[in-house]
Amino acid sequence: MTDLQRIKIASIGIIILFCIGLTLPLLDVGQDFIGEKSIENVFQVADSLYIQSNEDWELQGWPGNGTKISPYVVENLALDSILISNSDVFFIVQNCQSTHETHLYNIENGQVRDCVSNHEFYLSNCNNVILSNLTSIFFDVHNCSDSTLSNLTVNLAIEEIAYQVDFIVVNSSDNVTIEGCYAEKREWGVKITESFNCIIQNNNFLNCGYLSLGGGPYSYNGGGIGVSNCGGCTIRNNTITDSAVYSFSIEDSEFIEVIDNFDERNKGIPRLTGIANCSVINNVLGSGLIMEKSRNCNITLNELGSFGLRFWAISLEQYIHNVSHNTLMGKPLHYVLNEFKSNYTNKEYGQVIVVNSTRVVLAKNQVGVSDPSILIVYSESCVISEVRCISIKIENSSNTSIQHSEILGSNTYVINCNNAPETVIKNNTLSNSKFGIMLNSDSDQSVIANNAVVNVTTYGIGIFSRECIVENNTITGCPRRMSALYTTTFDVTNSAAIRIGSDDCRIVNNSIIDNYGYGIWVTGKRNIIYGNTIIGNSLGNSLSDGEDNQWDNGIDTGNYWEDWSGTGVYNIPGEEGCVDRFPMGESNSIAPVITTVLLLIGGASVTIIALATIRKWRVRNQPA
Repeated sequence: MTDLQRIKIASIGIIILFCIGLTLPLLDVGQDFIGEKSIENVFQVADSLYIQSNEDWELQGWPGNGTKISPYVVENLALDSILISNSDVFFIVQNCQSTHETHLYNIENGQVRDCVSNHEFYLSNCNNVILSNLTSIFFDVHNCSDSTLSNLTVNLAIEEIAYQVDFIVVNSSDNVTIEGCYAEKREWGVKITESFNCIIQNNNFLNCGYLSLGGGPYSYNGGGIGVSNCGGCTIRNNTITDSAVYSFSIEDSEFIEVIDNFDERNKGIPRLTGIANCSVINNVLGSGLIMEKSRNCNITLNELGSFGLRFWAISLEQYIHNVSHNTLMGKPLHYVLNEFKSNYTNKEYGQVIVVNSTRVVLAKNQVGVSDPSILIVYSESCVISEVRCISIKIENSSNTSIQHSEILGSNTYVINCNNAPETVIKNNTLSNSKFGIMLNSDSDQSVIANNAVVNVTTYGIGIFSRECIVENNTITGCPRRMSALYTTTFDVTNSAAIRIGSDDCRIVNNSIIDNYGYGIWVTGKRNIIYGNTIIGNSLGNSLSDGEDNQWDNGIDTGNYWEDWSGTGVYNIPGEEGCVDRFPMGESNSIAPVITTVLLLIGGASVTIIALATIRKWRVRNQPA
């Protein structure tokens, strides 16, 4: 080795030592940001990008001058982590990979694009920032404005956090646009809170809302898009598929526009809760739409699938919206508001909603898609006649008449009345539901007569209002038999053909035959029960756990009991210790008896067979 070579090597060594001395302060800055590091990790930290002022771009030698025409550029690097803060010059970070977090704090005029991160991405106190074509576990945007997040995708390679975190979270930010993003297996695809004038458009969220519990079973919380305490935001042209709870949920917000979105195969229902002055226009919502405690919204030109429009409301104001030109599986949603003496006959609807109206008549209609298929609220003296539908709900309305109709049943109720006094339900056939006819609270002085109720799973007729009359009805197959091992696979102990949980009602001349729960179960007071035929009910023909109930007319007529001995009184099981003083009937043989209900559907007569066979009785009165 020559002297000249030795001098060159020595000079290079001095230069290397000098450069290491210059970089040590930068390493200290990095340690302040990510926490203490061991000596063997120093070179990993040195591979990170740390910018903490405008001057750092030039001091670290990044190409560019920080102008819009010539931004600083960082590209084609594999980095441990990224921190950019306190910078307002123009910069671009592109085509990089990072192992740990990316933080952008207190910056303007930056772009991060075409990068992949195996960890979180945080954006806070930023303005005029663009994130595009990025892959990460999740993106957290806080206190930002005038920024765009486009074509972001979830990093599914990190499987251990699947379903446990949101994908994009925006909080306390204005004028943020989220577009063209794709996520699956996250609690929320996008979740925005306390933000204004944001846009969520052209995104695709799949299989969101399943929250994994430590590798165990899933709970259900979340979905595609969640918005809360926001104003002036737009949700446009998004596709949301297979969400567990909501395709989208908007809470406590105003002036939100939901336009041209496609909601497919979601297990939950899109929900608008506590909102005002919002618009839902031209969406395909296969799971329908829930309006909960909301007011003055525009629901127009939507396809609402088989679920339709549902209200969870506590006042008339929360039912009043502009609802027009919506369909359910192609059939129109008919919304009646503030009408008097209107008559709708021989129509086919997907759903009918009557609000704040008087003497509206629905006759000879087919309403066969949603549950409830007919909703009448805050109305008076309306009539439903000769209609074929799935279910009917009457709420905060009086003097409603439901007659000569076929109501096919649903997963909940056939006819459900809440605060619906003086309702008359006559000459209908009802079947295949969880509950049959239910008079819930404050539906006093109602009449249920001459109906056939078949195959419901809890109560054929349930009365929880005062001074009601239940007479001449036929109830059988309640609860519905579901398998040969019925009593071991389904709880029938809370089921009855007729359930009376109220006071001062009359239950007279009903046929209660071959039900798998109780025949008549009473827990109210001062009810009178007589003239009923009660046969073959698996848990017992009767149960009386109330007070002062009377199981005969007090003169000479009790009920027909299959298990009466033929002499003496009939003891009613239950805590009350009641007796039927004038029991009637003794089983003799079995003979077919056909009970029919005649309906007029669409102008044609249809005979419904309500009950195939009952036992033949040798009837005789017995003294007390």
